[in-house]
Amino acid sequence: MAEYLKWKDTLEIGDDANDAAHRLMLQLANTFMDKLAQGQSEKILHGILEHLIDISKEHFRAEEISLKKQLDHDSFAHHRSEHIRLIDEMRMLDNGFAASKLGVEDVLPFFKEWIFDHIEKLDMKTDGPNKSDT
Repeated sequence: MAEYLKWKDTLEIGDDANDAAHRLMLQLANTFMDKLAQGQSEKILHGILEHLIDISKEHFRAEEISLKKQLDHDSFAHHRSEHIRLIDEMRMLDNGFAASKLGVEDVLPFFKEWIFDHIEKLDMKTDGPNKSDT
């Protein structure tokens, strides 16, 4: 399987459950892009995305329970809105990839932003070793 996204140790936030969930999401994103590049059926691609969405929603719910205790209202609301946006974007991707004949080059930027930017810009600030004391 092609590895479009590579896990970096700098993405580890120091919580085993969160780090494992992040790695699984990265693996599913790679699987989706690999199957997309192979020209797999819409059914297979849809199944991978649905699994990724389900795993992400479960992860986000668990993360939000913890964050609600740590963050002030505005910071929590912002982080939660990012989770909602990411799920919505994955649903739009799921609804639109077949009709538009998207390729890996079309979805790779989304997955990079979703996995790397979200972890580095939000999760590391709230859950990671550089956690702010909000």
